[in-house]
Amino acid sequence: MNEQMMSRAEVGILRKDYVSDKETQFYILTFKLTGNHYHVKVLEQTAVLASTDVNGRLDVSKMTGVRLLLQAHPNVNFADVTMVHYKDDRPNGKAWQKDSEKVLKQLFALQSKDAGKTIEYRYMRETLNNFNRYRQTQEENYQAVERRFKDEIVSAVGPVLRKLDTNPNVAIAELISILSGQGNYKFVRSNLLRLFAGSVWLEDFLVFLRNTTSQVSVDFLQELIDQGVTEAVRGRLAKEYNNLLNNSHFPPNKRKAETPVQLLAMLLASYSPEEYVFYRPNDFGPYADRLGFNAPNDVVERYALYNQIAHLVLEYARANADSVRDLMDAYHVVFFADQLIKDTGGVAPMAKNQSFNKILYGPPGTGKTYNVIYEALSLLDPTVDSDLLSNPTRRGEAVSLFSRYVDSNQIKFCTFHQSFSYEEFVEGIRFSQEKNSYEVQDGLFKQLCSAARAASAEQKKTTYDFDPEKTRFFKMSLGNTLAGEDDVYDYCIENNQIALGWGEKVDFSSCKNKQEIRKLYESQLPKENPYGVEFVERFKHWMQIGDIVIISHGNKKARAIGKITGDYTFTAETTIGYHQFRSVQWLYEDNEVHLPVDSILREKVFSQQTVYMFYNKDLNMESLKKLISGNQSNNSQDQQYVLVIDEINRGNISKIFGELITLIEPDKRMGQKNELSVTLPYSGDRLRVPSNVHILGTMNTADRSTALLDTALRRRFEFKEILPNYGILPTDVQGINVRKLLETINKRIEFLYDREHVIGHSYFIMEKPSTDAYIKVMFEKVIPLLQEYFYDDWERIELVLGGAGKLGDRSYFLNIEELRASVLFAKRAGGLMEPRKSRYIVQSNPTEAALKRIYEQTADPVEQDDEE
Repeated sequence: MNEQMMSRAEVGILRKDYVSDKETQFYILTFKLTGNHYHVKVLEQTAVLASTDVNGRLDVSKMTGVRLLLQAHPNVNFADVTMVHYKDDRPNGKAWQKDSEKVLKQLFALQSKDAGKTIEYRYMRETLNNFNRYRQTQEENYQAVERRFKDEIVSAVGPVLRKLDTNPNVAIAELISILSGQGNYKFVRSNLLRLFAGSVWLEDFLVFLRNTTSQVSVDFLQELIDQGVTEAVRGRLAKEYNNLLNNSHFPPNKRKAETPVQLLAMLLASYSPEEYVFYRPNDFGPYADRLGFNAPNDVVERYALYNQIAHLVLEYARANADSVRDLMDAYHVVFFADQLIKDTGGVAPMAKNQSFNKILYGPPGTGKTYNVIYEALSLLDPTVDSDLLSNPTRRGEAVSLFSRYVDSNQIKFCTFHQSFSYEEFVEGIRFSQEKNSYEVQDGLFKQLCSAARAASAEQKKTTYDFDPEKTRFFKMSLGNTLAGEDDVYDYCIENNQIALGWGEKVDFSSCKNKQEIRKLYESQLPKENPYGVEFVERFKHWMQIGDIVIISHGNKKARAIGKITGDYTFTAETTIGYHQFRSVQWLYEDNEVHLPVDSILREKVFSQQTVYMFYNKDLNMESLKKLISGNQSNNSQDQQYVLVIDEINRGNISKIFGELITLIEPDKRMGQKNELSVTLPYSGDRLRVPSNVHILGTMNTADRSTALLDTALRRRFEFKEILPNYGILPTDVQGINVRKLLETINKRIEFLYDREHVIGHSYFIMEKPSTDAYIKVMFEKVIPLLQEYFYDDWERIELVLGGAGKLGDRSYFLNIEELRASVLFAKRAGGLMEPRKSRYIVQSNPTEAALKRIYEQTADPVEQDDEE
């Protein structure tokens, strides 16, 4: 088979099929023979310079090819080299596949004779020394906390992936079992949730594995194993995800599925741990930079360099007898680079749940609200792909991810205004349509704090990785919350049970269906409400072991969540007067701060029925999965929550925040050294602000209708100025330099007024740029803004716009009309008024020249001489 394949490849070499665009002087060609066996050829034009077989996968073959070329031509420029990989059974039918120039550049940087001069080995030596000390003093902790769970992932996933060649259908079925945590694989699923800090990527990939044919899944995984992480591999998975989205295999609220390199890296590292490592992009960037490499923004190229540097660390460590035995250890050298403490050999405790209050401020149109999305994503997931936060072409993905966090109630958004009050923000007495009366209702910030507290590890009793397709959810009341009866609730929490008051002392154990329940109920309780039959039926027969029950507190809050673990039982004598029971395992419980209903339901409140089943379409499944299935590891951060306050300076800050002004300080949060709490005025609840709640605000510095933030609030926030970004504006749109246009306008505004009133770039960003569109922007947005800034002082506006022409001159945005008193008035005014005045008119139909005139207009030479 190998001989036939190489024979076909040789024919392609003779035809120069490996040349895809312009020819280069040198070619590095790789050929896959078997899973771990490659052949490498190095060509100078068509002559073979060197060739060899390689025991290793594609990455090893690439490095070998570069090394062979550098041995023959030590001073070769990588720009004169093309790397191409041959595989004649690719699904797309293209046998020759060219590698990225950037990946090739990285390989040359690592293998060239100057690499030793450019790599900052002193920094590598320092991190290895720290890692050695850490291993000497805390080896048991390293194995138990950091390494073991990753090794367990590799041990479970790797053998299954290696079955793809021999028993593909079994391999796919086993992979689904592992990733979904079925049976004995529950611990592996927990490890993966810990590695990825959540379940979204796993769930998306499971949708792919479950809803495509086995052959499609196998082909994708084999292509990943053959080629490593490439744009083609990611693109193939993205295409499959899009097909599944279009065919409604994903939840209806999901707009886009990501193809994260972290997931692909985990699969590769499990399949071949001697070649690939797990991937944490945020840890890698600073490490690569300090070694002398510029970590690329492209996620594929970034992982390629990450993997190569891990090999570099391993080779260096082995040569110097360091405590780095394999690539997994090398991964941890990078992972711990900035955490290891030289003095103790320990790991510096990372700031767990360090709260964060920040305000983005700047002139209008600079992208403050636009950038809030990126700020929020980086807070919610510190490991988020850095390219997602910096690449404008991936804006849609970022917005989709932001929306998903909104759906799961991890982000709440509000806009402050003059009428916004404490009652809306914290709590207040408001009318309830459901109860047709007034009641104390939680405000936006209190709701977010309650949800954040519910998601913290200390409130979770345990986690439950439920199947959304098979698990049913029920709402149940325990006691009368309106009457303040907590004895039933307390009893159930303490005894891991749920109790039903309907049915009194009647034992329904022998009833096999609703008809038998009705017959017994009516015979024993003839005077009771017959609707009790329905509640007993739901409690006894509808609820199944493994289903989830939500314990409500009123119709807008929940105070406990449990997994049903036992069938119906009857107890004749109890201290609470209830006799119908089922055993449960409590997953979440907090009778001090209740969970807001929107963490459970979408745009609905709880019904007052004692027990009923929810429709899946009404459940906020994204939020429930994070709440119930979330990682409970001691080393993982709590789920993060963000409140976005747009136009934060437009409201009465002191009035809105009230006593929370102090509580939002980082050291006054829950679990911090100076923790504080307050008793709220309406409900009497005790409120503490969790450390996993962050506040992001935006502030328009040009808004004269608002006051500056008071000092008390200002010192509790970080401030980040957002100024116009001229670099993203075009320099030639039908001859108009838009970048220079805005830059000139803003320099003049800053000279005549101040920098806080310059104009943002967003006014000039459009999908289809044209001179007509920019003229419209000047008319409808820029000139009205200048009128407001300068209080209709048209002489200053004229200076900003590059002058004014005579009446009818279309090469200016402004025209001047001279008004004469002698023409306007029949009687001479004498000294009562000026004989002449100028009147400014906005030209209704300016030409492109009016745009150019703004940045090309120069002062008259005579005027310049006068100024000098």
